[in-house]
Amino acid sequence: MTEVVLQSGEYRAVFMPLQGMNMVSLKKGEIELIDQSTWPLFEERFAGLGPVIGPHFHRQKDEFLGSGFNEALFPHIARVKANGTKDPFSHGIARYAPWNYSASETKIKATICGNDLWRGCQLKSLEGTDFSMEYIAEIGGNGLNISLNVNCESRPCVAGLHTYYAIGGGTGVISSQIKSEYNDGGAFKPIPDRWYNRAHSHIKLDLNQEIDFGFLPSEGSHGRMLMESASRSLLIGYESINGELSCQVFHPKGASFVCIEPLSAKNPRILDNYSGSVKISIELI
Repeated sequence: MTEVVLQSGEYRAVFMPLQGMNMVSLKKGEIELIDQSTWPLFEERFAGLGPVIGPHFHRQKDEFLGSGFNEALFPHIARVKANGTKDPFSHGIARYAPWNYSASETKIKATICGNDLWRGCQLKSLEGTDFSMEYIAEIGGNGLNISLNVNCESRPCVAGLHTYYAIGGGTGVISSQIKSEYNDGGAFKPIPDRWYNRAHSHIKLDLNQEIDFGFLPSEGSHGRMLMESASRSLLIGYESINGELSCQVFHPKGASFVCIEPLSAKNPRILDNYSGSVKISIELI
C-alpha cells in the first residue's frame, strides 16, 4: 500500500491516497489521535481510521445507485450486502477508489473525478453520477489543516470527513457552541435540556451514551468542537465557503472512538447544492 507521510514539528500524518485518501494516522509526539483499533473496518469495507465522505452521505437512495459494473471486481460489496446494505459504496465512492495526488514534506493535494478508473470501471458508473472532488491537507506546528471541495453534474452532493478519533481511555466529553436544534436521521428536533445550556448556546455530550446526530454551529459559517478525555483535549475547527455547514457526531455506546464529521451541508441526508466546500483544522491542545 502506498503511504504518504506529512510531518512538521511534533505533528505527523499518514495518508493512503490509493485507498480512498484515508488518513490512517495522525500523531502529536507519541499521542495517536486516530483510533488504530478501527483498522479492521478499513480492511473490510474502507471505513475506520480517517475516511472521506462524498459525493454522498451515508447510504444512497435506491434510485441513485450506480449500475452497469461487475460487482465481483469489488470483494467488499458481497460483505456489505450480506449485512443487508444495498449501497455498495456507503458515504460515497471517494473513500474507496484511488485518488490522483502530488505531495511534499508538509502538504498533499489529491483529486478524483467520475472519469477516473478503478479496476477498469469509471467512477461515475459506481457512484451513479459524474462528480469531481479535491482534498488538500497541510501540516504545521499548530496541527493539520484540510480543505475539501466537491462538485456533481446531475444531483446535489456533499463533502466531509468521517475521522475515528481515539478517546484515549475511559470516556470523554464533547462540547461546542451550536444552535438549539439537532439532526436526528434527517429530521431536526429541539436539543434536550440535559445536553444544552440555552443561555450560552452550549452543548455538552458525555461519551458514555450512543450518539449519531448532526449539529449546526451557532456562528453559522464556522464552528469548533472540543473532545476532552482523561488523556487529551482535541479541538476540531470547521468552516464553510458556500454557506452550508454542519457537524455529525457518531459514537456507538462503549466504543473507544468518536467520529467528529464536518460536512459541507446543513442536512447531509437531504441535499440541496450541486457543490460544496469545507475547511477543517485538527489540533491537540
